[in-house]
Amino acid sequence: TLSTHPLVGLAACGNRCRSGCTRSVSTSASLVGAILTGEKWIDINLTEQTLTAYQGDIAVRSFLISSGGTGHETVTGSFRIWAKVAKQTMSGGSRAAGTYYNVPNVPWVQYFYADYSIHGADWHNDFGRPVSHGCVNMRVEEARWLFEWAEPSMDAEMIENATWLFPAGDSTRVEVHD
Repeated sequence: TLSTHPLVGLAACGNRCRSGCTRSVSTSASLVGAILTGEKWIDINLTEQTLTAYQGDIAVRSFLISSGGTGHETVTGSFRIWAKVAKQTMSGGSRAAGTYYNVPNVPWVQYFYADYSIHGADWHNDFGRPVSHGCVNMRVEEARWLFEWAEPSMDAEMIENATWLFPAGDSTRVEVHD
């Protein structure tokens, strides 16, 4: 059973998941399965403002991020990437409240829940601090690496034409937690 499985209670420390660490990641049954099968998955730690790409129990790369700031908190939970596009215009907020934004050509966008995404941000350098409107901001070159690493992959023509990809099957898991 899951409660007696040796991977329950794993934590991300160093380059491998192991027990006895103080940083914890989600331990849902499906995540334990992903770890056992070597599946790619993304851990987003909102407290530490980090994103770590895993293949099974191996931490492949880690990055500083900027998640949602006060009043625009990033959603937490277990998700899968549901859409990808190499660049798009993002807008939102309220003109009346002075929070309106319209940013063209936001790069390396990967949606994981509703309108929450992981994407590149070249309009600030506040990585390590929660300052976004709810999305997970990364340095552009790091967002590109993650976009190319995460499943499903996109061919060069789709990237060049900013074609939207909506995965029909499994895609990379995204675990977001405090």
